[in-house]
Amino acid sequence: MQEPGNGKTVAVATEAVDQAGAAANPQEGMRASETRLVEILTHDYFLFIKSPDNELTYVSPTIANVLGYSPEEFLPSFAGFCRQSPNREQAEQATAISLAGRMPPSYSLKLPHKNGSWSWVEVAEIPVTDEQGRVVEIECIAHNITTLKQAEELLLEEKNKLETVFSTLGDGLTILDRNFRIVYQNELQRKRHGLQTGQPCHLIYCNRPSPCADCPLARSFADGGVHRIEKEENSREGQRHFEISAGPLRDSSGQIIGGFEIVRDVTQHKRLQAQFIQAQKMEAVGQLAGGVAHDFNNLLTGIIGFSGLVMDSLEETSPLREDLSEVLTLAKRASNLTRQLLAFSRQQILESVEVNLNGLVDNLLKMLKRLIGEDIRLEFHPGADLWPVSADIGQIEQVLANLTVNSRYAMPDGGLLRIETANRYIDELASTQHDGSVPPGPYVMLTVEDTGVGIDKETQEQIFQPFFSTKGVGEGSGLGLSTVYGIVKQHNGFIWVYSEPGHGTSFHIYLPKLQEEGVEVPAPQPATAVGRGVLLLVEDDDSVRVVIRRMLDTLGFTVLEANGPVEAIKRFQEAAGSVKLLVSDVIMPGMNGRELYDRLVAQAPGLRCLYMSGYSQETIAAKGALESGGHFIQKPFTLDDIATKINKVLESD
Repeated sequence: MQEPGNGKTVAVATEAVDQAGAAANPQEGMRASETRLVEILTHDYFLFIKSPDNELTYVSPTIANVLGYSPEEFLPSFAGFCRQSPNREQAEQATAISLAGRMPPSYSLKLPHKNGSWSWVEVAEIPVTDEQGRVVEIECIAHNITTLKQAEELLLEEKNKLETVFSTLGDGLTILDRNFRIVYQNELQRKRHGLQTGQPCHLIYCNRPSPCADCPLARSFADGGVHRIEKEENSREGQRHFEISAGPLRDSSGQIIGGFEIVRDVTQHKRLQAQFIQAQKMEAVGQLAGGVAHDFNNLLTGIIGFSGLVMDSLEETSPLREDLSEVLTLAKRASNLTRQLLAFSRQQILESVEVNLNGLVDNLLKMLKRLIGEDIRLEFHPGADLWPVSADIGQIEQVLANLTVNSRYAMPDGGLLRIETANRYIDELASTQHDGSVPPGPYVMLTVEDTGVGIDKETQEQIFQPFFSTKGVGEGSGLGLSTVYGIVKQHNGFIWVYSEPGHGTSFHIYLPKLQEEGVEVPAPQPATAVGRGVLLLVEDDDSVRVVIRRMLDTLGFTVLEANGPVEAIKRFQEAAGSVKLLVSDVIMPGMNGRELYDRLVAQAPGLRCLYMSGYSQETIAAKGALESGGHFIQKPFTLDDIATKINKVLESD
């Protein structure tokens, strides 16, 4: 749109009015002006005059070329037509400026055509004043811009279609000009980095005055090809991995006028790739261990057999009997090691039967108590109505024995060993809390938890590898946990460990529910939104925080995130009293969940709290990190689990 006084429309009208000498008599001046304008106006223009009361007093005959009406038909209908126009407020503002004796900006009106269609006109107003400076009429020239408006609407429609397509890509899209300035971003890219149009990408993303050395777009501009790089980025969701593809955009002559960048989040792909490599490594080691164990068992069979024959042929008083007895003892110990290797490599023959883990654990308690000694307290918490599983009883007993021995070494000064069973239905979001290693479905969970020294993150990544041990030389074979891993995998189960140095360790074993033929356990109904409001989520594990954030979003809450107590206090203060529920991990560096809640509730007495941890509630409470009666949920949990817990917290007094 052209500003009044500068556009062709106003210039033509002004020239005609000046040449006609309209100052003496406005009405006669308009007639004289029309004589000149008839030669200039095309089918795209018509003139009209308004009184200071906004009444239409004159319309030129050329209105028929634009709207199909005669002046006599249009005059009485003008006010009603204006009221129907979506831009009537602009027209009213322009008229107010004209009545003040100033030239207003041009404006658009949507007016009905006599044939039933709609037309757009751009109107420029020229206030006409008398000798005292009073506005006596407003002369208006209207320009038909219907074709232009239709083109704009078509372009907008096409833009919206493209935006819809770009928003469904699942990748961030940025379009840039030849000077690396951002021209367009799709919605996903705007969410990641905010709206940055008009800014150079290297200044926004790299804080550099010129493109980075490895910039794929700069390479595309140089050689016209498509280039890709991978980058890591630290965000509120933790470390993310992105694949950036860049290529040129050309005009009709083939000249490069800009470029595009497609940013794909490959974080989950990288995690799955690492898991796959680890699984391949474990599988290769397992095959090697299994092959060695089979061959070694054959050798041991000969050693034990021939030693036994020699032993039987010797007199009772022979001094060689004691030496042969030691050989047999060592051979049997070696045989036990080969059985552990076979368990790890999943090459043992299972004798699976229907098992209730409650009964299995209960029958094993006396033996387990002898393994741990008197200074460690053993507790068993059986789950109600426990589902049956298909398992080799001897193998599951070995799992419990190995984990118990492992816990005994972790508690040299005594402590608590807690065994628990429970039915668990793992949903999609709960599965991602294990990096997707546990497929959704019904499981029986067997938990073995101690209050020992705990395991750091680096050690956790190696504990299931054969021959890895944190014990001293001669104190362990390094096959205990790898044997547990192999047995669980051979049962089509999964094992997950949660531990913090100084706070003990919790092993969760998931064994698939024994499915009755033709009977399936229905998945829990999706949780419904539990309410609206602001929650503060505090979790120091980035990947776990991302999953829980997704759950809370699904439940309809506005979620503020913090990666620890320090950031949580900052986010809470920034929220200025809007947070109504704190959802916090219990064991965190610097300050535990209870201490954080005590500090925040002193500022907001109505604040509610839901604690969460990979440890059981009893273990957390025993450490004094959870107040009596505090609301608690154990990781991993499903969407339905946390929805139920939050409902309970918000409904409590």
